[in-house]
Amino acid sequence: MKSSARYFAPGKLFIAGEYAVLKPEGKAILVPVKKGIRVQAAFRKRFRIRNAQRPHENQSFSSPSEIINPRVRLAVEVSRLYLEAQGYIWQPFSLIIQSNISSQDMKYGLGSSGAVIVATIGAILSLFGIEFDALTLFKLAVKANHDVMVDSSFADLAISSFKVPLLYSRFNEKVDMMLNTHHIPTLIQQDWEGLVIQPIPIPTKDFVVIFSGVSSDSIPLISQVKPHLSEAWVQASNTLIDAWLVDPSRSLTLFSMHLRALAKHANVAIFTPEIEQLLTWAKANSWDGKFSGAGGGDCVIIRIPKARQKEALATILPPYQVLKAIISV
Repeated sequence: MKSSARYFAPGKLFIAGEYAVLKPEGKAILVPVKKGIRVQAAFRKRFRIRNAQRPHENQSFSSPSEIINPRVRLAVEVSRLYLEAQGYIWQPFSLIIQSNISSQDMKYGLGSSGAVIVATIGAILSLFGIEFDALTLFKLAVKANHDVMVDSSFADLAISSFKVPLLYSRFNEKVDMMLNTHHIPTLIQQDWEGLVIQPIPIPTKDFVVIFSGVSSDSIPLISQVKPHLSEAWVQASNTLIDAWLVDPSRSLTLFSMHLRALAKHANVAIFTPEIEQLLTWAKANSWDGKFSGAGGGDCVIIRIPKARQKEALATILPPYQVLKAIISV
């Protein structure tokens, strides 16, 4: 065991498939970003947490159930169960949580909730000297988050765990049942039917990420849109993704148009005025783009030739914010 350990989990951007991937047969393309969450763990005489961005969550605790932050609480509890199953003795430690994945009180929509789970588990396992791979970390993070986010694709946890661009598909309903009934060591050892986590090369040098100035809450959007995800719409999304993987120069606007058809069918305002304005600006300059994530705010990805980016981005005014050098590949 070490006296202290650190773990960094990056945030994510969806290139495509953010709604399709809610279905087990749906595909998504994601990339990690340079912004994320770093957790430092160290053995102490008592359990303590210090959250640099949320000081109201600073606390001492004797049981994981007392932890204020629900995602940190779940991550600590899953770590405890996994360690004890491996024969390790649970000992007091401190956690210091640092984040650059949000702006003051606003979230960019880059997967901070998933990143804090992954970073917390990674730091605790590293502190106790447990070797783990990215797939084990992902499975533990899913177990921590599954009961409270059963409708999630868990794609953000995959990116935070693997830290490379991915083609991702969610596991199927059989695994959902396993997560409710199987012990953690069994979950780690078994294959998860339907799960696809495939590292892929993604050319991103022309991608610019712009925060819309509005933070979105994806949970209500997902609950409204998910009932309208037809098999035909998901398969059409997969076809667009397959074509884009063969030729990444294909327009991102094709993905945006497909999402627009879903928004119209579901009658859900995932295209906000701010997103519309950014996409209109891109189209007027013959660039292509789309929002990343569930919509309703957060970030828009626009592909601007590298040579034109400095001039183009100088015209961006509040509430929009250019997230410079955010993509980590």
